[in-house]
Amino acid sequence: MVIFASGDAGVVGPAPGGENDLVNAGLISRYETTDGQRFIWARGDLSQYLSTKSLDGSDETLNACAFAAGQVTTVVEVDADQYQVAAYYGGAENTRVQGVYGYLGSDVPAEPDVTIQEFGNDGAGVYVIWEVTANPNETFTILTTQVGPVNAVISGIFVDAGPATSVEASDKLIDTWGNIKSMR
Repeated sequence: MVIFASGDAGVVGPAPGGENDLVNAGLISRYETTDGQRFIWARGDLSQYLSTKSLDGSDETLNACAFAAGQVTTVVEVDADQYQVAAYYGGAENTRVQGVYGYLGSDVPAEPDVTIQEFGNDGAGVYVIWEVTANPNETFTILTTQVGPVNAVISGIFVDAGPATSVEASDKLIDTWGNIKSMR
């Protein structure tokens, strides 16, 4: 799991390798986001946006993201040949529209897998989920593009080994956290 963070409230520059990110050791053997800055909301009135639960599962939130005008590209190497990747996009604002692509190799698909226009009620956020079959440590890229007037953001990436058991999607799925919790 990777949660994009800045280490302090406010903005820091790109953090290739994630020196300020919160990483829970697991299947991700390497990741990078070379075109996104890190941000933790510094103002309380923005705390509803881009909220991610803390690593220990408590109710505290870390209001963090990687963001950029145009796009944020995240490349992960996963030490498995079959796995599920979930990208988390938080927020409750209605001005952000972004396209989300997930792919192996270097060829960006012509169309996004999902275009996010609504981020759930009360800042619940949206997960985009891919089931991947690949060679171990082959790169998987998540490209988040700015479609609407506000920059592109991604708050976290979660990887699980093996095919998904909590959802019935065979390719891609977009759902809110509330709906995913109800499937457990």
